[in-house]
Amino acid sequence: MAALGLFLVVFGLADVIGSFAGFDIWREYIGWTDMPDMLWRFSGYGETALGYFLMKSASSEGGQQASPADEPDDDEDDEDDEDDQD
Repeated sequence: MAALGLFLVVFGLADVIGSFAGFDIWREYIGWTDMPDMLWRFSGYGETALGYFLMKSASSEGGQQASPADEPDDDEDDEDDEDDQD
């Protein structure tokens, strides 16, 4: 999922930046010439947002790191070690 999300983010950014630079990915390179204007205007933003969502969901599904509260308390062992040194 993360790879697909990354692809969509890169594609969406290329679509948005390309719109400002004067080339159109959908109409010129892919060949979808009858795309509705509303979809054409906001497609790059939608692709980028969807890709970001996929990347975030893939990273949250990965390994959940343990918080410091979940780690065992080693202070009890340290007290025993101090008593043995006396």
